[in-house]
Amino acid sequence: MIKKFRKLSYIIIPLLCIIFISGFDSSEDKVYDNAGLFTQEQILNLNRTIRDYDAKTELDLVIVTVDQNNKSTQQYAEDFYTEHAFGYEHDYGSGVILVIDMDNREAYVSTQGIAIQYLDDAAIQNILDEIFVYLPNGDYYNSARVFLEKTRDYALEYINNPDNSQKIEAWKTEGYTDYAEYYHDFYEEGGKYYVKSNMFTYLKNPFISIGIGAVIALITVLIMMHRSKTRVTVNAYTYMDEGKLSVNRKEDMFIGTTTVTRVIKRSGGGGSGGRGGSFHTGSGGRSFGGGGRGF
Repeated sequence: MIKKFRKLSYIIIPLLCIIFISGFDSSEDKVYDNAGLFTQEQILNLNRTIRDYDAKTELDLVIVTVDQNNKSTQQYAEDFYTEHAFGYEHDYGSGVILVIDMDNREAYVSTQGIAIQYLDDAAIQNILDEIFVYLPNGDYYNSARVFLEKTRDYALEYINNPDNSQKIEAWKTEGYTDYAEYYHDFYEEGGKYYVKSNMFTYLKNPFISIGIGAVIALITVLIMMHRSKTRVTVNAYTYMDEGKLSVNRKEDMFIGTTTVTRVIKRSGGGGSGGRGGSFHTGSGGRSFGGGGRGF
């Protein structure tokens, strides 16, 4: 019996070790090495790091390599994110994806959801600076590693800043699914950020709905009562002397007009007004931020 147990242990223990190293669930793997730039050990290390950083930053971190691409690197990154429905809090939620494109020879960092707030344009350029210490030399593993580390650092720096707590809480509690809506619903007052009230959320309250209905009904009744008291009892012929009808005719003649034209200057659009990274409408009509660089 003891001998059989020993024989089984030789099989079971290595299997348990493999499962442990792999992180128990291969579906959590977020490294898609389609260009074959990493070793298997490097992929395991990157996936292990991603699972750790995901929990700390509450972002879905993804690394993709590609060797054949008929799109721009930016479009590929955004399409890949959308097609796989990435997101930490829900499908198509918050996350950051790095694409190393060997076809276009470009690296691109794309952000979605609250990650657009965490990583502004300057942060993304700094992350690319760190990546490009290694990428032009073909050191793809360290390029991916520093991407994860710097993304974690910037995200935690933003999260741990008490001045940002309202913005983070609003994203979580208001149920936003796209950054553009979240961005446009914010306003600043007295150095603090607030979310604009949504009338639809108030109408969900039955007491408020009944109150609004009662007010409208009361106003309608008052208008009807006022009209009934001021009903017209005379007409155009009441004070007319039928035997002495006289009509005076007057005409206005249009001579001309003078038009003054001014050019009104408008402030330029774009950017994010210091409230996070700039963003645009990308794949699937969703909002993305990001930036890239050739190598």
